[in-house]
Amino acid sequence: MRWLAGIVCLGLAGCAPELPETGIPTPYDGRWTGKASPAGAGCYAFTIIVDVRFGKLVGEIRDGSKLGDVWGDIGPDGKLNGKIGVAGVRGARADVQLDGETGKGVGSYDSKPCSGTLEMVRAG
Repeated sequence: MRWLAGIVCLGLAGCAPELPETGIPTPYDGRWTGKASPAGAGCYAFTIIVDVRFGKLVGEIRDGSKLGDVWGDIGPDGKLNGKIGVAGVRGARADVQLDGETGKGVGSYDSKPCSGTLEMVRAG
């Protein structure tokens, strides 16, 4: 069945990746949630929810309902390099510095025409 999902994704110009099943655990593994605070007129706040496993992240942004996908990598130093889009097509980016000990992260997001700050916490 996974091959069928791959064909469907190709037809949609790509899909957000899945989390890996195996790898080396990191201090950032788990669920992280956060709030985006926009810095532009006509832009609005949203919630971000991501799951991190073995240095990879997958999740979504929401404003009551799902707005888009989030996917990317977490470096060994906790630097989140995320992409935000729909069906795997990137439309924005997120850069957040996570702290595995405190379970908090601060950074930014950027899209056209909106940008702002992101504050995240480990949910579990």
